Amino acid sequence: MGGRVSIEKERIVSAALEIVNGSGWEAVSARAIAARIGCSTMPIYSAIGSMDELLILAKLRAVEMLQASQRMARTDNPALDMAVGYVAFARESPRLFHFAISAEKGHAISDETGAVSDYGTQVADRIPEFRSILDAMVASAQGDFLLRSWIFTHGLAELVASGVVDMSDEEIIRHLNAAGTAFFTFHSKEGHA
Repeated sequence: MGGRVSIEKERIVSAALEIVNGSGWEAVSARAIAARIGCSTMPIYSAIGSMDELLILAKLRAVEMLQASQRMARTDNPALDMAVGYVAFARESPRLFHFAISAEKGHAISDETGAVSDYGTQVADRIPEFRSILDAMVASAQGDFLLRSWIFTHGLAELVASGVVDMSDEEIIRHLNAAGTAFFTFHSKEGHA
């Protein structure tokens, strides 16, 4: 009789993200992960607990990957780098991009204290940069400027992710820089009106 097989959560999450990258979250199952790793489904459930918990862990990892792309220095402007990294991640990994930014409803989880909340809220709460940007958009007088910039950046990312347009980093930088300048100019004039 064989011994109990133990699989690390990290390996399971990585396998799940490989499946997401190839076919989307809908293709992720304990069986699909077990087949990719080369084990039965039991070690998957033993390590993760549930597919809802796997969804949260995979979502957090995908968001971390998106953030890593946004932290890469591509220009001398960190705010522009965040926007370029967002669009570049959408270009390089469209399914992971959509998975990272999606906000499926109905997935409640409990945190370390036992409090239950929507996993989307927990993802935002575990990512201080994301939460601070959201808070700034709501509370700041620059909210309209940030929101306009976000809408343009996300629209460009969607066009790139869907394959409608194909852009190099240099083209992405040029378009985002031009849009940011236009939004800033408009915001400055609007504020002085």
